[in-house]
Amino acid sequence: MVQALPVPLFLAYGDRRLELLTSAGYGGIRQQAEQLLSLHPEAYDLYDAHGKVEEETFERFLACSKGFCLLQLREKPEWQKIREIEARLQKLEEEPEKKAPPQASSKDSDVGFDIEERLQTLEKLLHDAAQQTQFDALAATVAALEREMTEQAVTSFALNGHLECGLATAQKELESLRMYASDQLKSLDDRLAEFAERSLVEKVEQMEAAITEQAITSSVLNGHLECGLTTAQKELKGLREFTSKQLGLLDERLVQCKGDMDVLEANLAEQAVTNSAMNGHLECGVQTSKQELQSLRAYAADQFKFLNERLDSEKPTDIWSDGFKNRLVTKPSLKSLKPLAPLLGSHPCLQASKSLPQLALR
Repeated sequence: MVQALPVPLFLAYGDRRLELLTSAGYGGIRQQAEQLLSLHPEAYDLYDAHGKVEEETFERFLACSKGFCLLQLREKPEWQKIREIEARLQKLEEEPEKKAPPQASSKDSDVGFDIEERLQTLEKLLHDAAQQTQFDALAATVAALEREMTEQAVTSFALNGHLECGLATAQKELESLRMYASDQLKSLDDRLAEFAERSLVEKVEQMEAAITEQAITSSVLNGHLECGLTTAQKELKGLREFTSKQLGLLDERLVQCKGDMDVLEANLAEQAVTNSAMNGHLECGVQTSKQELQSLRAYAADQFKFLNERLDSEKPTDIWSDGFKNRLVTKPSLKSLKPLAPLLGSHPCLQASKSLPQLALR
């Protein structure tokens, strides 16, 4: 999961800022820091803005970071002292080399021996200092534990005292409550006995009164029911007579209705016969009127032909001038026309028609 997050990681150590690779994981970051800063693996811890960062919380730290990650390297105080002592030793080793002349080669062995002794003493001092720091830390923790134990003892003693007092008062209250409860129970038993005797007598009396009331009400109800039955029987008889009369009237009306229906059927049959006869007469009249119309049309056509022939045979002309041209004007002579009486007798269609009026000759 860490390899999939290409987040830049910076390590702050004092005034220095180092960029490390996050792909190597928590162990790889520590190795890089140790190589770059020449630190012991147990000489430092890593911190972020929320506290100490360990291998379990390193992935959470990377996931919560935005843009880049910043870790702070804090060196432990005992290792800081060791580093200071080592720096002093290096200075002490460098000083005699600078001060010693080149002819003093015979004294090199003595100086080296002194340096070795000093180194041994310094190592002892460092070891003692580390042990002393550990002892101091243990003493501080032991003192804190002793304080907590004393505080807990005091609080437990106080709680025990309060509990004992509370138990004593509770026992006294329980005894008083028991006495009060026993007195109340005795009084309740006495009252219940008296109430039981009284209640039994009262219940018996109430039951007797209820039974008498029920007997009275049942007798009254029986009387009302008998009266109601007699009245109902009378009403049923009246209803039966009324229904019989109404049924007789209905039968008479049905008979009358049947007679009226027969008369209506006969009238309808007669009307149907008359309607059929009227329809036949109307059809005959329509056919005759059609024939007469056809004969009239033929007669009118013959008359128009006759008039046209006579007009064509006689055409007198007159010359009329309008000042520019001379024009011929025909004038029909109606003197040669004969009356229509001979045609009436000669046309066969007009003789067959009975609806045409007889034309009188002038």
